[in-house]
Amino acid sequence: MTTEFFDSAPRVFPPGARYAALYADGDFKQPHPPGIPNVRWITVDGGAAAAAYAGIIDFERGNPAYLGAALGDYAGARIRAGHKARVYCNRSDVHPAFAQVDHMDVWWWIATLDNSPHWTPKLIVASVRAMTGITLPVDRIWGVQWGTNSRYDTSYLFAEW
Repeated sequence: MTTEFFDSAPRVFPPGARYAALYADGDFKQPHPPGIPNVRWITVDGGAAAAAYAGIIDFERGNPAYLGAALGDYAGARIRAGHKARVYCNRSDVHPAFAQVDHMDVWWWIATLDNSPHWTPKLIVASVRAMTGITLPVDRIWGVQWGTNSRYDTSYLFAEW
């Protein structure tokens, strides 16, 4: 059985959602919604300070986390503190993300946003390799964000929440 989880900038989740990735900072900062018992926090700011409160960094154009060394600083601080560093990015942004964290033991949450639920860790690794030439470790694919609509995005979890 695959665990689904959701993220939503408008703070709308499907009925019965049990897992959600929520924004801890930035324009979409949100409180923990009632009724969703399992949450992970996302930083769009990045950097070492965000490592203290967010288990996921949103590495995409337009976010402060995309600039400079914000990703590497975040991941390094998370790992030094004994926590997982989860990198969310689109397949096309794996190359600049990998440049900052290729020497670190990070977990990957890869966005396809193609509304096709067929993705597995092996397929993600193959797709990223075909697009970027980079081979991510299949055992470090934390999730895939495949579904999108106007209210929320849907992801599959492939590792421990």
